[in-house]
Amino acid sequence: MKKYIILILCSGLFMVSMSSCIKSFLDKAPDSGLTEADVFSKYENFKKYFESVYEGQKSYSGANKDYNIKMGFPLYFSYWDQKYSWDGLTDLVDPGRLMEGQTVKGGQLSSIIDKFTYDGNRRPILESMFVIIRISNMALEKMSMLKDAQQVDIDDYTAQAHFVRAFAHFTLFKIWGPMPYLTKAMGPDDQWDIPRLSKHETLMKIAADLDTAVTYFTKAQKMRRDNPVYGGAGHLNHPDLFKPTGVTALGFKGRVLLYAASPLNNELGAKDWEEAAKANWEAITAAEKWGYFLLPIADYKLNYVGTRYSDEQLWGWSASNQAYNSGNLAAFLNGIFASSKASNSGECPTQNVVDRFETANGEPLNTDADRQVAIAAGHYKDQDPYTNRDPRFYIDIIYNQAPIPGYTTANIYYQVVNGAYVTN
Repeated sequence: MKKYIILILCSGLFMVSMSSCIKSFLDKAPDSGLTEADVFSKYENFKKYFESVYEGQKSYSGANKDYNIKMGFPLYFSYWDQKYSWDGLTDLVDPGRLMEGQTVKGGQLSSIIDKFTYDGNRRPILESMFVIIRISNMALEKMSMLKDAQQVDIDDYTAQAHFVRAFAHFTLFKIWGPMPYLTKAMGPDDQWDIPRLSKHETLMKIAADLDTAVTYFTKAQKMRRDNPVYGGAGHLNHPDLFKPTGVTALGFKGRVLLYAASPLNNELGAKDWEEAAKANWEAITAAEKWGYFLLPIADYKLNYVGTRYSDEQLWGWSASNQAYNSGNLAAFLNGIFASSKASNSGECPTQNVVDRFETANGEPLNTDADRQVAIAAGHYKDQDPYTNRDPRFYIDIIYNQAPIPGYTTANIYYQVVNGAYVTN
């Protein structure tokens, strides 16, 4: 028997008239004379309407709430006063502060769920995703009304709308599990008691939307938005790099199908893994064709420090420059690196994550048996575990007495003696 979800919680999103929808996204007064045709037949108005999915817009109640696709970005999620990151809600790391982040991991979510649903001052992921799903569906339904747009632009926005709809459903899936897959803008006369899909069905719907996105990105010649020639004019320097591309959609489809193949969601056994392998190989091939590549290990940090975009990113959001003691980074930086040790949280990697970094010789260290093999080869020592590791280990993991450029060495352990912090 299929479960059902009554979408009454989102009635404020969907059961609105076209006039109120126009007012919300273009911020026009009711007496301005703006009609549906004005919004969807004129390219510039259509563009403003749809691109609100990327940068946000006012909510239907008129409050200034940041409802947009960035609510699904792990880094953006962490820019808030609660000082815990998306990583901190997983098995990758534990937040340094014993606050909500640890509470959520302990299974106590009910008292703070509003911060993930509708609290516009926090991280209303659920409402944001339903908002951008509706915008995407409206754009697709009204695309035929465009009169002054080039066909390549129509194809581009058709592709973007399918991608955004897929991204939003996937974000909802990761947190709340399978939902009804909405492919039309719901109205007051529509059936709202919609069946919840199975996990596998949801992921197949997402993959299908991404396939459609690839088709239209190809037609629009937007497999990549900048010059794919390394160092060429316009390379990594295009105003639309915040938008997805055909290669983005292929890579994202590969990720979605890996979720479908996983034991949590698998319905077709080995076939699900085969389809995931095919999709990811297609994404890798397309990425290489369009000039994407892994940066040399010496330039690894250029993926996220001191640069807006890199050729290793299929799709990125630039957070611009951030000082190490910025409030935006309080979820990531431990208190020992901050001026106020009580304010920051910090991401403390679990031993499971540390063990994922191989030796410099390539031996895995995930299990005791793995470690014994590396010890026998003379490439690992239990009493000196941080020597001879994969070079990425030294970039990503701070361990006690690790050399930190501009900070001398990391003193991870400290105690309070007579009210003062003393490092060990």
